Amino acid sequence: MTTAGPLKPLTDMKTDETGTIVDILGGEGVTKRLAAIGVIPGKTVKKVSSISARGPVTIKIDRAQLALGYGMASKVLVKAGG
Repeated sequence: MTTAGPLKPLTDMKTDETGTIVDILGGEGVTKRLAAIGVIPGKTVKKVSSISARGPVTIKIDRAQLALGYGMASKVLVKAGG
């Protein structure tokens, strides 16, 4: 396993960049909501696209493609290069 780069939120990842989810900032509600759709620490995530100016972020986890709102995506910390 490689350890490339510091932690950063999904919103700061570049399109087509891959990383490993390390932590989710926020309360129990946010954590449970993200877990219900498969966004949990340890999963590999790829940023598919995003819209500038705080728009939704589209990611791919396993075989699913998901769209997260900017606020929720900013709470997901990723180690790039995972």
